[in-house]
Amino acid sequence: MKVMNFMGFTFSALLALSMSSVVMTSCSSEYDEVMNDSEDRGREKSEQLIRYINNKDASGIKAMFSQRNRSEGQNLDAKIEMLIDAFPSGITEYEISPYVGGSSGFDSGSVEFNEESARIYMPRMGLSSGDEDKLIIIEYTHINHDHPNQVGVNLIIYVDRTDRANETELQIGSRWSSR
Repeated sequence: MKVMNFMGFTFSALLALSMSSVVMTSCSSEYDEVMNDSEDRGREKSEQLIRYINNKDASGIKAMFSQRNRSEGQNLDAKIEMLIDAFPSGITEYEISPYVGGSSGFDSGSVEFNEESARIYMPRMGLSSGDEDKLIIIEYTHINHDHPNQVGVNLIIYVDRTDRANETELQIGSRWSSR
């Protein structure tokens, strides 16, 4: 009888271990997939924002934000208008530099979040293309199974250093805890 209980326990333990391995592998592959195409997604988000700025499409920019940012206001409308107004002729010269930040964790077999950012550098006209006097940073969350209302753009930061005595920084939206 004790041998049966021991074998049953061993079988149960092995079954639980193999199931958790399957869950971890599927979550890991989801995260790996996100990591692998993050540069494409960063470029896509950046180009989308540039199109909206060039078309003076405030509602398009607002729609990029996560549901949580849109629902909590954060003066999005006024700040988005300020961003559009910063580029009266649109954005014609830029460099997109996406990168992945944040971290991932496993909770009940799901990836908690993957926060990504894309930087858009807009060189000042007449200077070398490496000059970063104007910068837009887009921070967005691609995956958050636990908090789906945080998926989307969470924060846009615009920095203008063309006049060193009067540097401008505009923050639109908010970072949210992923937990």
